[in-house]
Amino acid sequence: MKKIFLLAGCSALLLACSSKGETEEVKNETAPAEITAESIKEGIQVMDDSLEVIYKNIMENNGQLDRNAVLETINRHLSLYKNFPEDPSTATSLDKAQMLFMQLRLEEEAARWRATLLKEYPDYKDIHRIYQAQIVYYTIDNEQPEKAEELIRQALADSANMEMEQVEMLKSRLENIDLSFDELTEKMNAK
Repeated sequence: MKKIFLLAGCSALLLACSSKGETEEVKNETAPAEITAESIKEGIQVMDDSLEVIYKNIMENNGQLDRNAVLETINRHLSLYKNFPEDPSTATSLDKAQMLFMQLRLEEEAARWRATLLKEYPDYKDIHRIYQAQIVYYTIDNEQPEKAEELIRQALADSANMEMEQVEMLKSRLENIDLSFDELTEKMNAK
């Protein structure tokens, strides 16, 4: 009698194990959800909303910046570029990503994505602000004046939609390209 119960128990265990394995195989064969520009944008919106709450908490309660939330937001913005570079929202997402890198003080990453914006999205609505940020990056401590000069010339060539004050600032910067950003600020304040 014991042998019958033992045999029945082993059979039940084998049956349970084999059906579990079959279930796992079926689960693994399920196709992943299709990635669409809209699904990425929805994810971006969720993270942007979360950051808004985090920033509000920081301002009202001296809270801490959640670096992981910022990095996840950056990843979602960059995901739109990597998966759908032709989407009309992609340039804006790259701009937001570079600003978030700046908040994290990851200047080189921010500069890398600004360079992508300048190269691949020259018609972006805020491209002149991107030029300005990149020029400042290259002229801080007079690190790369040749790159700054090249960018200034590009920005001036595309200055049709730029305000006259911005054009004058770029021309002034070009005339003083040999000065570091701090030296230029001192010179401007001495006037």
